[in-house]
Amino acid sequence: MDALTALRSCLREHDPLSSLRQTVTCLFADGLSKETVVGSLEMLRRELQDGESELEDSILDVMDFVVGWCSPHMRLG
Repeated sequence: MDALTALRSCLREHDPLSSLRQTVTCLFADGLSKETVVGSLEMLRRELQDGESELEDSILDVMDFVVGWCSPHMRLG
């Protein structure tokens, strides 16, 4: 399964933010770079329809975790 497909499946979960965090952690463990993960998250964000702001917020939060715009204990990668 590619990164984008794995991330898409997170949006159908009860807690998309936690699911995205866990999936991103696994993607890093599989050797994907920050650039690849952020690019996949950005593609996923662009796929959202109007009115899916909660999902977009979850994606943006995880992107912040990856690039370090968060508390140190929340960082990914």
